[in-house]
Parts: sequence; C-alpha cells; structure tokens
Amino acid sequence: MNNKLDSKSFSSRVKDLVSISGFIIAAAVVSTLIMDLIVFPLTIFAIRDVPSFNNLIRLLFTLLILFLMIYPFISISSRLKKEGHDRKYIVKYLIRQPFYHIGLLLLFLALCALIIAAIYLLFSTNYYYLHRISGGA
Repeated sequence: MNNKLDSKSFSSRVKDLVSISGFIIAAAVVSTLIMDLIVFPLTIFAIRDVPSFNNLIRLLFTLLILFLMIYPFISISSRLKKEGHDRKYIVKYLIRQPFYHIGLLLLFLALCALIIAAIYLLFSTNYYYLHRISGGA
C-alpha cells in the first residue's frame, strides 16, 4: 500500500513543517495583539474604576440573561409563524411548553431520587450481607 504522505521526500516534509510552524507563530502573534488591544485596556479600566467596571459587568450579565430568556420565545414564535400557525395557537404553545418541561424536570428528579434510594438500599444491605458471609454473628 503506497501512501502519498509516506512517500514524501525530506525537503517536502520540512516545507510542510515550516508552513505549519509559521501558522502557529502567526496565530500566537495575532492572539497577543488582540490581548494587548482589547484585554489590557479593559484590565486597566477595571483596576482604575472598580465601581464602574462592576456596574458594566452587572449590566452585561443582566442583558445576557434577558437575551437568553427572550430569544427562545422569539425564535419559537417566528418558527411557528413561518409554519402558518395563528397567534392563538402560538400563545397557547408558549404557555403550555414551560409546564411540559417542568413536568419533565420533575420526572427526571423523581427518577434520580429513586435511583439514589435504590443505590443506598443496596449499599446499606451489602455491608450486612458481607458481614454475614465472612462469618460474623
């Protein structure tokens, strides 16, 4: 079996390694520049004006949470609208879905509790049976 990669000459392998090394060095230089241009001024701002930085991070975090809460409703409603459903169906769907997912979460938690109880029962009786098998009273 002749593989094209195995039959390369030494000079072509060196050229490949040099090009790969060049890309790695270029990526390191670009990441260093980005760090110097973005992260360093942000760090200086965080050190010099702590309350403003904390307020900025709090605001960004709040906006991120709001976006993560609102985006599913917007995407689901636009998808249902594209499928040709009316507003009444979309509202019913958006109200019904959280209860469905809460029910799935409760079922999952109940199954986990059942599995944990079964494992606890097995481990608690295992000690007793090991004690009996080893000749204990």
